[in-house]
Amino acid sequence: VSQSRYQKRKVKRANNTIKRNLDNAKKLQKKIKTLKTDRAKARVLSDILTQNRKSIKALIRDYKNGLITKEKYEKNRKIFDKALEIEAKKRKKK
Repeated sequence: VSQSRYQKRKVKRANNTIKRNLDNAKKLQKKIKTLKTDRAKARVLSDILTQNRKSIKALIRDYKNGLITKEKYEKNRKIFDKALEIEAKKRKKK
């Protein structure tokens, strides 16, 4: 396997990870709207915060390794930071 193939595979995996993390965040957002008990909502909020933190760490790692562009990093970082901020505010209200 040539170096360029290996690098392309790593870049594709990094992009798929970002997409998967965004999809998971959207699914958890939808799930929380359907829940009725505060305990269940608190558990899902906790999952959302954990998921967003992991997503941000993966994003930083991929950017540092040169697998994603600066523009893509900044765009997705804003999305995850905003989501993290919103969920943290919701959690404080409870």
